[in-house]
Amino acid sequence: MKTAAILISVISFGSFGSFGVFGCGVDDVEGTEPEAEVTDTAKIAMNGMFPSDLSTLNISSAKLTAASAAAQASTVIGRRVLTNIVNCALPAGESLTVTVSGVNYTFAGAMGLGPMWKMFPLTVPEKQSVSGCVYARINMNGISLNISLRGAHGGFSMATGEASTYYLEEGGFWGNIFNNSGPVKGYACNGVDQLANDTTGQLPNRECAEDIGGTTPCGFEYAGPCVKVCTWNAAGYYTDCTSTDLTTFAAPATIYVN
Repeated sequence: MKTAAILISVISFGSFGSFGVFGCGVDDVEGTEPEAEVTDTAKIAMNGMFPSDLSTLNISSAKLTAASAAAQASTVIGRRVLTNIVNCALPAGESLTVTVSGVNYTFAGAMGLGPMWKMFPLTVPEKQSVSGCVYARINMNGISLNISLRGAHGGFSMATGEASTYYLEEGGFWGNIFNNSGPVKGYACNGVDQLANDTTGQLPNRECAEDIGGTTPCGFEYAGPCVKVCTWNAAGYYTDCTSTDLTTFAAPATIYVN
């Protein structure tokens, strides 16, 4: 199984531990949503998702249509989340348009973790891959940086030199974002370079995988060190991560930074 990865530029703020929504101060532009910037060597997705934005999650894994995405797209914050969901799920060149109060909003694909979603419901591996991708895009520090997201799914891509450039293992993210697939919940585990006794410090620009007493600063449930709760794949990513409720997710997102 090949190493799979993607570079994502992440910018966001705050914490969603209580799933409370707070103002974001970002104007909603009629008829447009931020598109992923796609390059020849890696797919770069600009986003400004707040951790608290996850409280607006309201979408199912059934076939993706304008009607099925209408509830998610009904608010400014919900549309920001939908931007990231579609960006993770659909491949580059595909998009979804949703009409809200007479205004058309178009959401662009990039990564292709659920490439046939507009035709069929997501499979279990696709649901897990898309969920991990969305959760990995949370950043509580309000800075923009690239992360390398790796996993087994063929929708990821590895740029030349990416593994050597992004070599610090932050951790893993997994869970469920879909309202028809069990509890909507995110989990995280500490990677070897995010543990308290590592040699690289606490990775201060990426804190969502840190343990603060059973949760993380971004509100995810902390499952433990990745090496203890997941299975390591020699290609450079984790699989089969077990949460504190003993639920196992086969397709987490493993994150590297530099």
